[in-house]
Amino acid sequence: MIYVTHDQNEAMTFAQKIIVMNHGEVVQVGTPQELFDRPQTTFVGYFIGAPAMNIFECALGEGNSIRLENFKLKTSTSIPQSEASKLKLGIRSEYIKIVDQNAENTILAQPNEVQDFGNYKLLTATFGDNVIKVKYDRKMGIPADQVHLQLPATRCNIYENDRLI
Repeated sequence: MIYVTHDQNEAMTFAQKIIVMNHGEVVQVGTPQELFDRPQTTFVGYFIGAPAMNIFECALGEGNSIRLENFKLKTSTSIPQSEASKLKLGIRSEYIKIVDQNAENTILAQPNEVQDFGNYKLLTATFGDNVIKVKYDRKMGIPADQVHLQLPATRCNIYENDRLI
């Protein structure tokens, strides 16, 4: 059976396979988990999930690393030496960890807002000109001035010209 909807939550709930279209073009076909974990385009990353995937402009670092503002982050992606100037990092808010101190793949951010959704809390924070959203356990406390956020290398999706590398 084929079911057409514009409601991504409905599609993620009922479908075994989802076809995501943008301007009449098929941009990804996959299971709900595939679309959530490894969106093939930044459009799919933004469209699927609530909140949308965090997507940041970044620069190529050494090896499999990227530079995001003043932070160096390792990824599990083999990043080709590319001439593309439009590299982006995408990471889901569920996969970002709030840690006590600076560690590998950690950024320092300033908390702006905490929303309580009952079964989780959503932190909105800033670092440089970027806004980041983090889902976390509602029992956990957040420092008022600065928070260390760890972005696991295996959860960092790297996009070149808005397509997954």
